[in-house]
Amino acid sequence: NYDYFITLYKPIEISNNVFEYGKDQTDAPAPFDIRFNNQITIDRCRFINSRSRVTLGNVLYCGSEYAITVNFESCEFDNCGKSSGEMIIKIDNFFSTANLNNCTITFDNSEKSSKVIDAAIANTHITGCTFTKCGAINIEVKSSKGIFEYRNNVASSLTQQFLYITNIESQPIILDNVFQDS
Repeated sequence: NYDYFITLYKPIEISNNVFEYGKDQTDAPAPFDIRFNNQITIDRCRFINSRSRVTLGNVLYCGSEYAITVNFESCEFDNCGKSSGEMIIKIDNFFSTANLNNCTITFDNSEKSSKVIDAAIANTHITGCTFTKCGAINIEVKSSKGIFEYRNNVASSLTQQFLYITNIESQPIILDNVFQDS
């Protein structure tokens, strides 16, 4: 019994992969558990119906012991969760950074969608992404100079609170976005 398919202890190249689960799967391991201090880029991957057997990230988890910069580049997340108590990405290190660039996050049912990210981290940059029927982006900014940037995104058909940013001391950057059918 294991909770993640891949536990990473050092950076590797992750590109052009598909992680596909059955639509009704509830007890499968999630794709990634990060256990190193550094940076990782997950590029052009697709995650379909990814649901963790533990509530620590349906696609990626990084615990408080590791300061990581996670870059999701042009990834697709389709129905990666089944309730607002779950999250696609979970990061718990105060010195970490999450970057989502040109990603697509989609749920078929907004009432069963999970959070996109739940993190207590220093910096978050979300640019050029599309969100459909998603749960919250839940960020607790843990650095006095921490940055939250949400720029050039499209969010549609939202039925839950979407941006929930706490403890931010710097000016958040929320520019050039489209919120529709919400």
